[in-house]
Amino acid sequence: MPSPDSEPFTPHDAKWLRRAHTWLGVGPLALYTAFHGWVMYAALDSREAWVERVQRFRLDTWGRALVLGYVAAHGALGVRRFLQRRHALRRDASARDPWLQFQAVIGAIFFLFLSYHVVSLWAPGDASYASAREAYDQLWTSLGRPVTLGVYIVGISALAFHLGTGLARLAERATAMPRASRYAAGVLAFSLWLLQVQVVARLAIGESLVPALAPGAESAAPADLP
Repeated sequence: MPSPDSEPFTPHDAKWLRRAHTWLGVGPLALYTAFHGWVMYAALDSREAWVERVQRFRLDTWGRALVLGYVAAHGALGVRRFLQRRHALRRDASARDPWLQFQAVIGAIFFLFLSYHVVSLWAPGDASYASAREAYDQLWTSLGRPVTLGVYIVGISALAFHLGTGLARLAERATAMPRASRYAAGVLAFSLWLLQVQVVARLAIGESLVPALAPGAESAAPADLP
């Protein structure tokens, strides 16, 4: 019976592909998500606190290109791995991996959302690129629209599910307590999701999803907006 990882590659090639795809996604993605959430969390304090933190830690054009390039590389490895599995399915139906298919779908959703977010907010040549205050005002205005809010919730949720399932799958192979590790991966993914949703809720309705976790009570609304 052929192994799912043996077609069309040798076992060594398949193992390298799996490891490269997993570690490229789990490590950098989790760290950057936590960092980005921390930067954005200043919006729960005040508009000016958000502007100050973003101006201090905002990536330049090359930095954003590097992040998108990293996501694209991770996605390309994921597509290659997914196609490898599909090839194996033609020979062995037991090679089906529903979780890998799920990760591929939500990964694609997240990549589309990330592209939309970067282009709409930080695209060079756009007025919103000029200052962090204009970017904040644009987020405050756009997230008040149901369609845009829905796009952000779907994108953030896709990121959390993609990261959580990736961490859980890695934990099953790398730890002696796979069940406990899966729970830990779920808690981490949920925490990162809540971190992002807190900010989105603040910009959408003027109040965080869990007000008790907000660092300050000052209004986040720009002075020239209602």
